[in-house]
This record gives sequence, structure tokens and C-alpha cells, in this order.
Amino acid sequence: RRLKAGGNTLIAIPTSILEIASPHADERTDAWPKRRKAAAAILDYADEIANDTESHLATLWGLQAPDQGSVWHDICEATAQSESPAVAEKGVDDRIKGVRTSLKVSAIQTWRRGHWKQFAEDVENAIEEHVPGYKKARAEGKYKKLPKDKREQFRNDLSSEEVRKVCVASTFFRALPTTGVDSRSPTAEEYARTAPLLEPYIDAYIEYIYGCATSFAPQPNDFGDSECFVYLQGDNMLVTREKRWSRIAKRVCQ
Repeated sequence: RRLKAGGNTLIAIPTSILEIASPHADERTDAWPKRRKAAAAILDYADEIANDTESHLATLWGLQAPDQGSVWHDICEATAQSESPAVAEKGVDDRIKGVRTSLKVSAIQTWRRGHWKQFAEDVENAIEEHVPGYKKARAEGKYKKLPKDKREQFRNDLSSEEVRKVCVASTFFRALPTTGVDSRSPTAEEYARTAPLLEPYIDAYIEYIYGCATSFAPQPNDFGDSECFVYLQGDNMLVTREKRWSRIAKRVCQ
């Protein structure tokens, strides 16, 4: 309620919903009750649920994104009403819509693992060139930092116009498959219009890569947290209790 004081609108994002609905295979305790509460809180307090990241990016690029209907609401509903992942898989009755909704928890877990793996590989590849052996160290659960005398140059390299253009263009290629449009590159006009809208996301991603190379190890949920920055257009603000991402936001979202 405090978040909505003063007429603020609370918007949930699909990445968070998918993370809520997909327990980690290595969770030591049953976290499903907390996940149910989180899903119920979205239903009770969120004013709306945004489109998924790829569809939102498509809109930013001026592409036609498909209508997703009530899929994200349905996932929250199934999670909130189910006493366990097994019950969610079997399905629950949506008394308002008069339909039965099931939740493919295992499929969502597969999605989560796949996206995190790709995100982690992208980060490790970006750092490996500057910190040889970084990928091997991460595979062994160890951490290798960039020497202090090379950090200024690394930050400058990450902040270069060339790197930023690659990062911005990558969001276009993420969005394109959702539209059914044949593969192509963004036009100069599309880039000029969209790049400013993605500055918070690109800045946060670059700051995150720098942090992974110099001060902290990447964590499994970092992919979902980074996706929040995709939605920071206009007056939109990020709300998070994650100290790492709060610090990154304060550095890049002035």
C-alpha cells in the first residue's frame, strides 16, 4: 500500500512471475508457501502486469507484439491457489472465469534454467577476454577478479559507443522472433528512436558486468533482476529489496 501512495501505479513483470512459479531444484526447504503469498500479492496489489520482456522490447522498437491475453494473471492464479507444485500441475479452478487452470511448473523451471544459463554465459564471455580464466573459475565455484590496474580501461571499454550499439542491437534481435518478421537488422531510424529508451537497461547491464569482474560473483536470480531495467521508460521506477541492484540503479538511473 505504501508503494501506491500518492497515486503510484504498481506494475508486475512476467519475469518475476515466472521466477515465483518455478522453485529451484536445490532449495533446502519448501519455499512454495512463500511463492504462493508472492503470487497472491501480485493479484491483490498490482494494478497491471506488463508484457513479457521480448514483447515489451518489440513495442519499444515499433514492432507489432502479439496479444498475450491473461496468461500472466493465470500463472499467478494457479500459483496462489495451489498447495504445492504438484497441485499446480494438475490444475485449479478459477471461480471467477469458470475455467480450470494448470501450471506447467517443470516447463517453467526449464525456461528459468535456460535463460539463466544463457545470461551467465554472456556475462562470462564478456569478462573472459579481460580476465583470462574467469569462466573456468566460475565453473569450479571460484571467483577471479580483474587486476586493479586494468579496471579503468575495462570500464572505458564497456562504456564505448561500439559496445553500447551491440547491446542495444541485441534487444532488437531478442524482440524480432515474437513478431513473426523475417530476420533483419534495425534501421538507423529505429535505432535512433529506441536507443534512448533503453539507456537504463544498457547502463545497468554494463555496470553489472563491471561488478562481476571486480567485486562480486553473479547469482542465479541476477537475470530476472536485470530484466526489470528494460521497463524503465518515462516516469517508471524500479522497486527492489536487492541491495546489489539497488546500488546499480542508484549509479545509473540519475
